[in-house]
Amino acid sequence: MIIDDVQLLRQRILNTRDKEWSDEIASFLVTALQNKDSGIRDAACSVLRENPEPGAAALLVPLLAHEVIDIRNMASELLISFGPVSVPFLLENFESADGDTRKFIVDILGLIRDRKAVPLLQQALDDPEPNVVVSAAEALGKIADPGAVPALIEHYHAVEGMEPVTIEALGAILTPEAEAFLLDLLAKESLFNCYTVLDALQNSENTATARELYDRIFSYRDELKTDILRTVFMILLKNDEALEIRESLLELQDNFFELLEDEDFSYRYELLRILPASFLERSPDRLLNLLATADPDMADVLDEKLQQCRKETVEMLAHKSRENDLPTPALVSLLRALIQHDSDAAESLFADLAEVDDAEVQLGLVQLVADHPTQGGIEVVTRLLDRADEIVQQAAYYVLSAHAENVPSEVFEAGLESNDEVIREQSLEAIARSNPEKMTALVVSLLQDDDAERILLALKIAENHPGYVSCQSLFHLLEHDRADVRVATVRALAKIDHEEVSSQLVFLLNDSEAPVRRAALQALAQLGREQVMPVIKAALNDPDVTVRIAGLEAIQRHGLEEFVPDLYQLVVSDQRLLQIKSAQALLNLRGRNEADAIREKLQQHGLPVAFLKDLTESM
Repeated sequence: MIIDDVQLLRQRILNTRDKEWSDEIASFLVTALQNKDSGIRDAACSVLRENPEPGAAALLVPLLAHEVIDIRNMASELLISFGPVSVPFLLENFESADGDTRKFIVDILGLIRDRKAVPLLQQALDDPEPNVVVSAAEALGKIADPGAVPALIEHYHAVEGMEPVTIEALGAILTPEAEAFLLDLLAKESLFNCYTVLDALQNSENTATARELYDRIFSYRDELKTDILRTVFMILLKNDEALEIRESLLELQDNFFELLEDEDFSYRYELLRILPASFLERSPDRLLNLLATADPDMADVLDEKLQQCRKETVEMLAHKSRENDLPTPALVSLLRALIQHDSDAAESLFADLAEVDDAEVQLGLVQLVADHPTQGGIEVVTRLLDRADEIVQQAAYYVLSAHAENVPSEVFEAGLESNDEVIREQSLEAIARSNPEKMTALVVSLLQDDDAERILLALKIAENHPGYVSCQSLFHLLEHDRADVRVATVRALAKIDHEEVSSQLVFLLNDSEAPVRRAALQALAQLGREQVMPVIKAALNDPDVTVRIAGLEAIQRHGLEEFVPDLYQLVVSDQRLLQIKSAQALLNLRGRNEADAIREKLQQHGLPVAFLKDLTESM
């Protein structure tokens, strides 16, 4: 029976959601909030939270003195959720409440953060209950009304334990008066309170405060110096102002390193960025430790700082690194700095890193050689080829190809056998630069191969270095059964200035594959004005759109107004791209004024004309 009554009451509470709000409902729910059953209390709390009404707030405030803690907490949470609606009733009940309830009221007012509560909270700073006084100071800090600063300063020593709470409250407000008071405390307060002051001042955006701290840093206790530097730096950073590292601050290098090594200091990167290398290298052991513990965000700027250090400093760090377990990225940074200084110590470190079986490290070494090529570095990259993955091998061949004269030819001859097209091309390029006679023999040999991929490789070199082959050695490939081989042959022949080439390419205008016809047209378009006209005429009648577009490009290249009638025919083509390209060719040949005639032609055939505006504006 009792269970049924509980379920019935809970249902009645939930049913009030469907009724118009009234004082009777508020009274019913607040009464239910005091029920012994937690399910009934939870239901009443849920409905009350949905209805932040003044009538409910007025009834909830007295519950702050209830003997059951759960009921007090629920009333407190509801009053906080009601926000400004609760404030008048909290203020009204403050004077008549007992000490514990007054503290609850003060806490709630602070969490609501309504400035209408500030006068009462300032009055509460003189409350006979110390807990109320401390809570009032904390609440004033949460509301952060500048008008509360004088009262907070006046009551700094009001009760025991008041000082840190007042400091934090002033740090949340930070008017000029508050900042001046906090700065003054640094010279006379306990160490604990001074740390609290510096935490409070980190909220400041006043650079004058930062400058004053910085200028007076040697007048404060040694234990505070690191935190003072942190506070100064954080204030200046908010204002995008740099921290000037003065010569007089050199004795504070340990304090700066403490900041750089602080895991919780989120501005370490920015601090490291502004510290000059000459400052960092005064503490090589600390710098080495920084290298050992730096996170990825700091790696780049640390690398930059090492480049700026003196040669003897970097060599000392490299020597010490053998006694310390430095992470590989730090060793790569050291190696880069050694190479930058042309140090003999680079070779041994380079050799050690080359043994690391990590693709990222290997890529880093290859990049180092690319930026600072040395014979020792080139030899290390050459040795990497035997055990590197494909990406590293590609990068290595790029670097080795650029310095082919210092690399054994066997390396590139082996590269020609690779399954990777990039490596094969780089190997051929290297041989072409370092040994032209061998290159000629290789290309001729590859052109006669049955493997189409090896033929394409040779044609790529022939295109880039036309002097290695004769046109006669390429003609037979114009009849190859693969279209991509015929296209590559055309491109290679196009680089050879020979009359016989043109006559050989003309017949490809009738090739069965559009890419071949297009390549032939583009090669023949280099001919003189008279010779190219029949070629273009054939292209404009080609069934493939891309070939016709290549013909349009040739018309513009030679400025052939003879084809204007043909262009107007293509303007009304059923191919949208042909319409646009033909109109563009007409505008390039005859200027913007031709736009009206093109528009009229399009409109006659019921075709859209909007694209003309874009074409004319882009001229």
